[in-house]
Amino acid sequence: MKTVSDYIKTHKYVLLLLYWPFHTLWFELLRVFTADKDVWLIETEFDKSIPFIEWFIIPYILWYFYIAAVLIYSLYKSKREFLRSYALIFSCMFIPMLFCTVVPNGLPLSIRPDFELLGRENFAIDLVRFIYAADSPPRAVMPSMHCTVAVALFFAVLFSESLSVYRSPKYIAGALSAAIILSTVFIKQHSVADTVAGTCFGLIAAAAIRLIEHKIYRTRAIPGI
Repeated sequence: MKTVSDYIKTHKYVLLLLYWPFHTLWFELLRVFTADKDVWLIETEFDKSIPFIEWFIIPYILWYFYIAAVLIYSLYKSKREFLRSYALIFSCMFIPMLFCTVVPNGLPLSIRPDFELLGRENFAIDLVRFIYAADSPPRAVMPSMHCTVAVALFFAVLFSESLSVYRSPKYIAGALSAAIILSTVFIKQHSVADTVAGTCFGLIAAAAIRLIEHKIYRTRAIPGI
């Protein structure tokens, strides 16, 4: 059985995953350093009409496992599938983080529900409280990375050669990505503006990555190039 070091030697592109600890640290530092500063607070009139539905915390949390599943699957299948999936996810996390760094933004705490007035307790409420505690005050919300990456993950599945003959993974990915996007506003972790911006950026990024991929592999296929 190959050791981890042996695997890395023959699959050096796996080292791209080292970005994730850096991204997490970047996000946390940005959130902490802007916690007590005046930032662009994002809220729309539509947010007030959207009810708080705590059970959407489930797809919201599944986002993390969704990322891991797509990356592990693509890494197992082929270098091309992994690099495509990674490029989709990376672009949908790195560029929004750059924007949030240059334009610090967040949500007003008033967008979140008052649990005492809400008058109900359950497992989903406990999970929402946990997320709120880990991300309070909410910062770096525009565009929503939950939305951008949810779109990226759907297209990673849609573009997968190994899944091209199967319909169910695409339906499941589409439903899960849609549920994740909706979850951001139903658990009051994002404004409608963040969600729309994140979804639109995800679509643009997916189109750009697909175009770049076609150009790269088309060039390699031309003799003499």
